[in-house]
Parts: sequence; structure tokens; C-alpha cells
Amino acid sequence: INCIFQDSKGFMWFGTNDGLNRYDGYNFTIFKPSPDKEQAINSNLIYTITEDHNGHIWIGTTGAGLNRFDPVCEQFTAYRHDKNNENSLYNDQIVSTYTDSKGRIWVGTLDGLNLLIPSTDENESPLIHRISLPERTATVPRIRTIKEDRSGNIWIGTRMGLYHCIPRGQAEKFELQKISFDESIPNQSVSALDIDANGMLLIGTTNGLYQQSKHGTNFSFQKVSDITNQQAIVVDNSGKVWTGTYEGLFCFKSSERNPPLTLEASFISEVDKAFSLNKNVIRSLYKDITGVIWVGTNGGGVNKFDPERKAFFLYGNNLKTNGNTYRAIRSILEDSAGNIWIGTEGGG
Repeated sequence: INCIFQDSKGFMWFGTNDGLNRYDGYNFTIFKPSPDKEQAINSNLIYTITEDHNGHIWIGTTGAGLNRFDPVCEQFTAYRHDKNNENSLYNDQIVSTYTDSKGRIWVGTLDGLNLLIPSTDENESPLIHRISLPERTATVPRIRTIKEDRSGNIWIGTRMGLYHCIPRGQAEKFELQKISFDESIPNQSVSALDIDANGMLLIGTTNGLYQQSKHGTNFSFQKVSDITNQQAIVVDNSGKVWTGTYEGLFCFKSSERNPPLTLEASFISEVDKAFSLNKNVIRSLYKDITGVIWVGTNGGGVNKFDPERKAFFLYGNNLKTNGNTYRAIRSILEDSAGNIWIGTEGGG
């Protein structure tokens, strides 16, 4: 499973290397390329999924551009890179997608960032803009994560650092400004972005955790943890920040009077304790509606952590007891009925 998404109607979507799957709570519908259907999806390799404000589903593929799915007629329309058209995608290999509060779709490709403006007219194509990079180099930064903060700023996390999208002149014209949040490591890879309880940007990198220290146009950041390989970030109901790393799960706390995060607790695998984390390498985190945190590990299945009880409960790989048949967990999502969906590496 490459990605999991729930649309506004409650349908669950699963992107895989062998097609697009939609689940309605009872049955799966699988969408694959078909030579007999002119408006079928154009690729089996599904990497990312999002939804626009018109209810259309946008599917990013690995090598075949974007596909727009119309849920009314259940037809797909493909949008590809065109070397002769500057108003087309930078590249057909889509790495990330994100729908912001204005309904715009940000599309990260191997060669750069596009901004897509969906049309309210079913017969009109969307407007596709190319966001200019501050500098063109031999290595284009792969866009790993996109996040909008409470002030409407769009932040881009890449393998070469953090970027801020700045409006320039005409409507929907932007450029990427590289943000130096650690001068000692100018090009460190950004793996995760989130917003804390005070509206501050959190940055998870290969070299530690950073936090925005003030609002306004002059962005300032400080390193709050030297713990490396920050792979996932989630903020719980009390405002505490949880991060998943290659060395376990970490909990940070802050307050309005003392914004900088401070480490409160850490959780690692302890073989002699029944209710400890069972693996230290964490790939994904998810907080459900009850406040329970689901921890997806690499090789240890899913650990369910209750912050109130401070205990872990393992959902292992025993098919007879719980059905989770593979331990390398890559993504976690909760549907509208409260069901928890687990995407694994190689196990469906």
C-alpha cells in the first residue's frame, strides 16, 4: 500500500503498485488501465491521492502524471507533462499532493512543484502553474511533504531542505524561498511537517526536530531535539507532540507561556516488559478520535498507545487473533466509522 485516503463521502481509497482500490464499507472496486475503456485510469502505479473541493479525486502516479476521477460518471481524465507547454506538469512522476484551505492542489514532482486550480465547470480543464525554484541545480529537491499553517502559509519539505511558497505579483503566482532553519546544516532532508497547538510549524529532519519560535513574515526556528531520523509527527489532544524515529517514540511538551518544546518522555522496546513498544524503528503515527496514538513500526506491526494509561498494546502478525499478517507498517488511517486501516510494506 503506497497511500491511503478517505474522501468527503466516506469512501476509502488505497493506492498500490497494482491499481487503485475504492472501498465502500462492503465491497472493493478496483480501477486499472483498460484498452477497452477510453477514460480508464492510465497507470497501475498509484503513489498519492487527494480530493478537491468539487468532490473530484486526484490520483498521482509514478510515471503517468495526474488522473482526475469524476465520481458521478466514474471516468478518469489524465493530465501529463508536455515539454512544449509551460502550463503542464513539471514531470509525470508525482511524489506528493496536498489540497489547501482555498481548494488549490499542490503537486510535487521529481522536477519541481506545480499548483493546480480545479475548475468548477466539468468541461473545463484545470489551470496548472509552475512554481519557480530559487535556483536551478543539477539536483532537483524531491518534495517529500507539504503542509499549510494556520496563517495560510504553504511549507514544502524536501530532501534538500525547507521551502516557503511566496505570492509574487499576479494571482496564483508563487516562488519557492528556501528557509534556513539551521545554518550549520543547510541542506538537510525534511521528512515530516506538522503544526503544534500554538500554531507553530514543526519540522522533522534526519538531524533532529525543529520548532518555529515566532509568528510573522520573519520566520525564526530553533532546534528542540538532537534526536535524529524524525520520520513522523503527531500532536495529541493535550497539545503534546509525539515523534516517531529510528530509535523509538518521543513525547515533547510545551505551553503558551513556554513555547519551546521540551522532552517529557521516551519509549523504546524493552523485551522484559509486556506493555512496552515492541520495535524502535517507527514509520508512521496516527491519533484517533479517542486520543489513542497508533504507532506503525518497521518489523514490529502496529502498537496502540494510550497516553492516559501509558501502555502499549501490540497488534502482531498472528492471523488467527487479529488478522494483521505483515509487520512493516507504512501508513495508518481512521475512517468515519472509527475503523483503523493499516497499510503495510508487501502485505496489503
